[in-house]
Amino acid sequence: MVDSVGDIVHKAIRSVDFAPEPRFAVVPTNAGLFVYRELAETVDFQHVFPNALCENLVRSDELFSSGSPYAPRFSLFGPQSSDLAFPHPEAAALEYQVDSTTAGTLFNGAQVIGSVQLVQPNGAGAVLTSNNAGVIGPGPGVIGGTLLAIPVQVGSIAGLYSVRITLVDGAVAESRIVVDEATLSPSHQPSSTPSMAPSYVTSMAPSESAAPSSTPSVSAAPTVGSGGARISSIRQRTLAFLAGTLALIL
Repeated sequence: MVDSVGDIVHKAIRSVDFAPEPRFAVVPTNAGLFVYRELAETVDFQHVFPNALCENLVRSDELFSSGSPYAPRFSLFGPQSSDLAFPHPEAAALEYQVDSTTAGTLFNGAQVIGSVQLVQPNGAGAVLTSNNAGVIGPGPGVIGGTLLAIPVQVGSIAGLYSVRITLVDGAVAESRIVVDEATLSPSHQPSSTPSMAPSYVTSMAPSESAAPSSTPSVSAAPTVGSGGARISSIRQRTLAFLAGTLALIL
């Protein structure tokens, strides 16, 4: 490392290991599906219902979302050497074998070149499936490689699921699936029209206990005698006050 005037300010030695020969490589991909017409056009991190079967390989119309949910999709590139960056070589003899509900093996002819693992939340019950599994076909002409599908049925627990490919030469790629909480069966889409009915109905009739009685209580009515005595007492106090005031003035 040198400064602005060319003086060395730091020295270091690092070693880089180069593969003695070309190796297989793998990456997750949307090749053959995206059309640049929707906001989210990706198989990696696609959102699905619990227990959804993710095995579709093609769109049903011009929109990416028309074929959802898709089988996790990968591009595998062969180990052939080339002076050009693209297109990458195909994995011509690629084969995929499902070994168990959560594991599989990748072959190049008779040679094992990698493994497949399904990673999921504890107790979710997701499984690798064989329908539409394996080679889809060659990758796009400008990219090359071979397209591979790893179908899966996700489990009943919401969370993150992942199909992970690990090649014997060290390359690793994942295609992830997000399982969302669902209050309805996956075969029924949520209603787009909210209910307009209120959750309760308020009665407009007054309560009988709140209604005033049309007949006043006899005990609540003042008697004439007591009322007359009260008025007379007030009158006498008023006259006494006025007489006292006049006496002070005079």
